Amino acid sequence: MKRLQELQSENYRLKAENNALKQRLVTRQRHEARHLRGGAWTKKDPIAREIAKLSGLEFNELWQRTRAHRISRRRQEVMYIMQEFAGMTSIAAGEYFGMDHATALHAKRRVELDLMQDKDVSQRIAAVVNLLQL
Repeated sequence: MKRLQELQSENYRLKAENNALKQRLVTRQRHEARHLRGGAWTKKDPIAREIAKLSGLEFNELWQRTRAHRISRRRQEVMYIMQEFAGMTSIAAGEYFGMDHATALHAKRRVELDLMQDKDVSQRIAAVVNLLQL
């Protein structure tokens, strides 16, 4: 009986590990597929890189499927800059992160609220816009 419980426990652990690996692979494949599209990336990547750098994140962390505040808010800031300053549609901004246009619209509204309430957000966005001359 004890051995059965050990095997079940190991099975659950392996399934969880397998699911995590699948998620990382899918995220990486989506990211690579987006990069293969070419030209449109020239405006998007620098925005995401600068937001990540100013926030102390790795560039690839922005694509993690997490709702962690420190990551999700930075994704929203990137989508906001893309729509507000780089002239991209909500569809293009959402697709950059593998999300739909409604998510990008929500991000824009959320950041607009944050700009009024949080100096760090407004300084970070201003720094990126000025640095990239958007």
